[in-house]
Amino acid sequence: MAVQSIQLDPVGARLFSANQAEYVLANGTNFPQSGYAFDATTSEQILLVFKAVGYLSGNLTLTLKWYAAATTNNCVWGAQIACSSDGDAQSVLTKAFASVQTTTTAPNGTTNGPRDTVITISNLDSIAADDWVCVRVYRDAAAGGDTMTGDAILFDVEIEYAATGGVGSGNVNNAGSSTDNAVARFDGTTGQVIQNSAVTVDDSGNIAGVGTYNGVTVDKHEPIDELSGSVALTTGTTLQNVTGLSISLPRAGTYWIEGMLDCTATATLTSAYGLNVSANFTRMAVCWTNFLTASTFACEQQQSSLASGGTGVASGSRSVTSARGVMFSGSITVSGAATVQVLASRSTSTLTFNAGSSIMAREQ
Repeated sequence: MAVQSIQLDPVGARLFSANQAEYVLANGTNFPQSGYAFDATTSEQILLVFKAVGYLSGNLTLTLKWYAAATTNNCVWGAQIACSSDGDAQSVLTKAFASVQTTTTAPNGTTNGPRDTVITISNLDSIAADDWVCVRVYRDAAAGGDTMTGDAILFDVEIEYAATGGVGSGNVNNAGSSTDNAVARFDGTTGQVIQNSAVTVDDSGNIAGVGTYNGVTVDKHEPIDELSGSVALTTGTTLQNVTGLSISLPRAGTYWIEGMLDCTATATLTSAYGLNVSANFTRMAVCWTNFLTASTFACEQQQSSLASGGTGVASGSRSVTSARGVMFSGSITVSGAATVQVLASRSTSTLTFNAGSSIMAREQ
């Protein structure tokens, strides 16, 4: 998209049979200045015609350049458009204008000093690309807000709008605004219009905002949370959070959860392990494996179950001796974003989770 700007010289205006503004030519000191004089008591008008080449969408911006001998009070300008397309079921002799829109502007504080009045035309008469557009420009002298004495001399007019084409040496046009670092995308099939994107690439080459790749959600990797130092549970026998062992589930779905707990106990004790789902819990099927002794390879497996009154808590009793590991794996289904936290308890002495203990998740 680009901004198309068209200059409309009032000298080439079409004049209606009633309430015509008066053409004037002032020689000036160094060069002549021509235009149309709009009276202070009668609402006079001129008609300007242009082709809406490449019109895309949105309002038209009409800028009127004028001057006056008066230096105080206000001048009210009005504008409205009528659009025609090839094949319209409408006579060009009876075509009506869309509703008028006005803007009030004070004159320049200097006699005959230039002044710009900008009118945003949002009553668009169903304008389309390449329509023939007639713009009626008038001074609303009958309006109560027009208090400026004497003529207002209109000497230049500019119309602007969003277009698929526009000024420039190239033929690919932008969206008018963009997000910093965003990837540009083609808009439509012309090959000439680009649009903004939610995907960004920063100055270090990091990509963000990616949704799916070949139908697979891009962030379905295996996020991991791993202890960098030991965490000891020294109080309470109820299941409690093991600080540092948690993982985020970004959205609704089923996730494969697995992890390893490198446990150290000061004496043989009875413990329990589980998982807590912070919100949106649906179901859980996680198997826990506890390696019981250091001297022989023996293990105990138990399927997780939901504790009464818990929110996605799975637990079971385990016997733990020093330097024995616990592993777990299975699936958790949630109806929305959630956090999964490892839980544990111990019956007597201190239970320590060593560095390297971890939990990871992968969306299925």
